[in-house]
Amino acid sequence: MERDLNFYLRALDTYIRFAARPPPACLTVTSVAAELEATAQRRYYVLSGMVLPALTRAMVRDVQTVARLHLVQTALAIERYRTQHGRLPESLNDLTPDSPSAIFADPFTGGPLRYLPQERGFVLYSVDQDGHDDGGRQKPLNAKSGDKSNCDLTFTVER
Repeated sequence: MERDLNFYLRALDTYIRFAARPPPACLTVTSVAAELEATAQRRYYVLSGMVLPALTRAMVRDVQTVARLHLVQTALAIERYRTQHGRLPESLNDLTPDSPSAIFADPFTGGPLRYLPQERGFVLYSVDQDGHDDGGRQKPLNAKSGDKSNCDLTFTVER
């Protein structure tokens, strides 16, 4: 048990160092986490084997929350633009022509959020933790929590 606790404390220190980094750099913990989790399993560290995967999921969920906040802030900026100009912007760069704001950043890539104007509204999305652009494909509402299908984090506005 003492070796498990010492391993867990060292692993926790690693997680804390990664958590101090801004997204997307903090997500590189997932590659290190896989090694730590494998070591915990191999050495029969029960405490570490139970807690470390949850820490990894918590860090990913934190970045997903940041992404959702960026999507909402960006959607509000788009609606302000629509109110002022009577139309949707053609791209997110139209919102702040002088210097695009950090609210448009996708925390999973560090690049811009994706924006798809549509006939009756728009879709904003982040690529989510898989880093793959799935074209704004939204996870179905009836999807199970363990569903690993490729989807993006989306925010849709319809008029």
